[in-house]
Amino acid sequence: MKHGNTLRISASILAVAFLGACASGDYGPPPIATGTKAGGGTGTSDTSGGNGQKDIPGGIVASDNETISLVRYLGVGTNWPSTINQTSSASINQDGYSGFYTRVVILPSGTESVGNGDRRSYASERRGWFKRLLTEEARTVTAVAKVSVLEPDLPLTIPLYSVSYVSGGGDGDSWGTALTSSYVRSPLFLIGPNSRIAFNVSSKVSKDFNSGGLSTALSVVTSAVELAAPQTGLLTDLSSDENKQRAAALDNAISSLSSFSIDEDVELGRPISTWRPGAGVTITGCAPFVRSQNGGSASGSSKCATDTDMDGGINRHVGTWNLTLTCPQISVFSARNICDGTTKELVARDQIAPARATIAAQVSNSTVLELPLAENVTIWSHVRASDGFTVFLASSKSAADFGKYCGSTMSLMQGQGLNSFDAGLALRASLKMMPEFVEFRSKLQGGAEGANCRELMKDAGVTY
Repeated sequence: MKHGNTLRISASILAVAFLGACASGDYGPPPIATGTKAGGGTGTSDTSGGNGQKDIPGGIVASDNETISLVRYLGVGTNWPSTINQTSSASINQDGYSGFYTRVVILPSGTESVGNGDRRSYASERRGWFKRLLTEEARTVTAVAKVSVLEPDLPLTIPLYSVSYVSGGGDGDSWGTALTSSYVRSPLFLIGPNSRIAFNVSSKVSKDFNSGGLSTALSVVTSAVELAAPQTGLLTDLSSDENKQRAAALDNAISSLSSFSIDEDVELGRPISTWRPGAGVTITGCAPFVRSQNGGSASGSSKCATDTDMDGGINRHVGTWNLTLTCPQISVFSARNICDGTTKELVARDQIAPARATIAAQVSNSTVLELPLAENVTIWSHVRASDGFTVFLASSKSAADFGKYCGSTMSLMQGQGLNSFDAGLALRASLKMMPEFVEFRSKLQGGAEGANCRELMKDAGVTY
């Protein structure tokens, strides 16, 4: 009798395993589906009614002695200090980088190389025809970096990668792979005394079934279990283990047919004043479902979780990125920045004034006036459309009138996000290039009428 029970249970498990694999893919039946969701920080919650993930090595390293290990598909670390180095009075960032420009960039960790490493194996991911006949399945893995600059307000959304596979139904198989290797689309922005930056990195993993396909597959799985191991009419000591194994096998098979969604979010922030050359946030992305030409265990997979994931396979290392800021620039009209080209360290404060003088001598007035401030708006057009310019044209052109125009133009440019140095360059360009000021050049050069304008430009580091 025991021998017959053993054969019956074995047949049940084999049937459910086969049909579970039909629904979940080529990798064998996965464990009971579980879900984790983290919102607004590092946290998880089980959304599918299953058991939580265990042995999750991913996480965030916020400092040398702080590690939070909870998320699975994201690794976030930083060497960005949390305080300003004020040990030297000559340090350019003793009071932060207010008045300089920077932009957000994403750079690859190490040498940038796309398509030269371990490649995705679409053939290994493809489900067989019988599995596609039973169910329509969609697998998606995405990771997005959202950067929020505060004061000034600048939100950026940067997709890091997206991997998808859809099979079954009338459209056949469809794969998608999108990868951001590096990112330089961020505009320059003016750093203020209270500027901060927040990095939010999120990953979403989902597996969805078409309801019609799911119903068919569920019916097949249930019927197969009933045929292989019929439910006894009476629970006895002899049938107890058989019933437990049958229930467990059916539970695993049904769970493998269930859709699930996992969301992970990690946020990390810093004052921009604490940035230093080489500082940044490192992001590591890992993905289930994805198979590579080396079987999913390619070099770099040690950066991901090493246990079996929802799909019955090992997570694949997608890439590692470094989010950082460019070295602060002195002007929007020059690529000169405040980092030493040889030592890669910050320059001393006393080197800024000579650098500004060089820029002011080299940049042409026409280049300044042609700078776009918005679509179809340049410094030239913006100044000429301003109230200050209109009022000046109708004035008597006294020293006070020139002073009001120059003061309003400086404020106008600074209100558009230019620092005082660049606003001074814009003022100088308008006085030298706009036809309305041609007859007053000598007065602007040395006369009393231009005294206020010359003083404003001098304070900004610009000479007329």
